[in-house]
Amino acid sequence: MRGPAITGQRVGTRIGFFKFGCDIAEPVVQRCLRGSLVQFARLTTLAQDVPVGCLQAKAEVLLRLACEPLGFPGHGCLIAFDVGHFEKALVDPNGEDFCAYGTHHQCLGAIGRRWTLTALPLLPGGNNANAFDVNDLGQVVGTSENGKHDPSCVIATTFQHLRFVPVRWGVGGRIQELNLLPGDTVGYAVGVNNSGQAVGSSGVCSNTAIAPIPTAPHAVLWDSDGSPIDLGHLEGTPPGIYNQATSINDRGDVVGWACVGPSTNPATCMEDAFLWTKDTGMQDLGGLPGAIASGPPCCNTINNNGVIVGVSIYASYERAVVWHGKGPVDLNTLIPKNSGWLLECAQGINDAGEIVGFGTLNGSMHAFLAKPTY
Repeated sequence: MRGPAITGQRVGTRIGFFKFGCDIAEPVVQRCLRGSLVQFARLTTLAQDVPVGCLQAKAEVLLRLACEPLGFPGHGCLIAFDVGHFEKALVDPNGEDFCAYGTHHQCLGAIGRRWTLTALPLLPGGNNANAFDVNDLGQVVGTSENGKHDPSCVIATTFQHLRFVPVRWGVGGRIQELNLLPGDTVGYAVGVNNSGQAVGSSGVCSNTAIAPIPTAPHAVLWDSDGSPIDLGHLEGTPPGIYNQATSINDRGDVVGWACVGPSTNPATCMEDAFLWTKDTGMQDLGGLPGAIASGPPCCNTINNNGVIVGVSIYASYERAVVWHGKGPVDLNTLIPKNSGWLLECAQGINDAGEIVGFGTLNGSMHAFLAKPTY
């Protein structure tokens, strides 16, 4: 891999790092309607020459889009181009803060079709949900509360009272609860391929957080029939500490983050990227030297050719990474010197090998599109 050309435009400021990804914000011109619909007047992609659909026909640029309220005291968030979540004006009856905005309003998963954001249904008894990814068929995956009260939930997720479980919404919006691993009580799905296979994580409510940063002990693959497969843990690390599956390609290969120690505390253990395949199981992909955590964000961070992109996290900075062949490579070593770019996080890759992410250009935050030559 050599000399990817970089193009980009300013899209806003970074608002935080998620363990299963990295995030930037972009102000957009939007209109919010009362109820469960959000109409977008304009959506900006990463660069003028990035076509809609550049990442598996979904333009998954993983920008966090803030929705300006118009006429009601709520606001919305579209985590990707066409699926995400938004808050309604209704205050959550249990005082939960599922969207993690600090407003304690009801949070609903949603899908965008033709510039309209439509709420997705909840499981019976639930008040909140979140949608994380959608495939080319329109199947959406995420999580929904199921109405079951669990006093241990507040240990991992502040203000949380109800259990939340992984779900898949069909093309018509019908919701399907995905089965949990034996002994687990909560979970979430964050990636889906075109066969309907989903990936995510699960655990019990006391050790699995849904907001503001999803974390869980078990990485899971849900087959198209909803049955779960435990993806295991990295060799030399005890099971059930921190294992997060974030993306799956159409071959069924799964990538994510996993604890590698030496600490067995999920809040302090170092993390490496992993690749799981049916033939090999979970393999340690490592990260850049000296990083405290490395991995691929959610979602679309492994393409059908097996190329993986992500980030390595240091104490005070981040670096964009590609795993192609033998090991992790800092994307900054593949661009021309004195270009002015500092690539901080790679957030998606398509089958053409085009990479999107964010970084700084001459000290100013920008999105980038990298076009590597392999």
